[in-house]
Amino acid sequence: MTQNKRAAGLMVVAMTGIAVNDAIIKQLMDTISISQLLLLRGVCVVLVLVFLIPLFGYRVWDRRLLQGWNLLRSGCDGAGAVCYVVGLSFLALPVAATLAWTSPILLTLLAVIVLRERVNAGRWLAVIVGFAGIVLVVQPWDAHWNGFVVLPLLAAVFGASRDLVTRYIDPRLHPLQIMLVTMVLVSLAGAVLAPFNWHPLSASHGLWVVLSALCLTLALPCLVMAIRMGELSFIAPFNFSGILVAVALGYLVWNDFPNLPMWLGIGLIVIAGVVICRHGKST
Repeated sequence: MTQNKRAAGLMVVAMTGIAVNDAIIKQLMDTISISQLLLLRGVCVVLVLVFLIPLFGYRVWDRRLLQGWNLLRSGCDGAGAVCYVVGLSFLALPVAATLAWTSPILLTLLAVIVLRERVNAGRWLAVIVGFAGIVLVVQPWDAHWNGFVVLPLLAAVFGASRDLVTRYIDPRLHPLQIMLVTMVLVSLAGAVLAPFNWHPLSASHGLWVVLSALCLTLALPCLVMAIRMGELSFIAPFNFSGILVAVALGYLVWNDFPNLPMWLGIGLIVIAGVVICRHGKST
């Protein structure tokens, strides 16, 4: 039980790091272009990873990193990151974060369609409940409906595809090595576009970018250690703690607070995700 508690704590730290990173990114978008932000944060994360990977006993460069499955996974991960960041600039943080956390639900569907996995009635019910939650969060009946909600959902699709591809990656590669390839691709994408809309960068902006990178690179090792240390059935609910952190940050920084339908939607998505994570081997 002690191991499970430690794993739960690491999971909360990881999800908090991701939510704080999202909040910093959203705040910086008022003064820095998206492509510039992707480039600067990507470079910072790459530098931190180059320092961290040897500490875990792995080489920074490994030929297996260029294997097709890993490049495909990194491409999905990078595309999801771009979709999410762009969507985040047009949406409230709680909305974007909640929709991005629907990837376990979408992964179940992909596992059925692509891998022909058999899904029991309980998991199908969880998928239906999850989609009901998505509708309540998106609220398409609202007169002020924001079409950019499609982007974090698309990010979740890419995230589910990434997780599906991950099972084919060489298990001898460390997650930090895999993350390095993703961040290099994201940085290159930012480098191609950034010169067209570059904005002057102050020292304070630079510090916030570095802090964002540190939050992101802290989150992944904690996430990996949590999954390896604890029982999935125990730590699954803590995977969704990031939604609560995102809601809190959205209220404290931007005064964005979910209405009743959105709270119901968040609850349904969390319940569906927990059920799928606990009982679905595809996740």
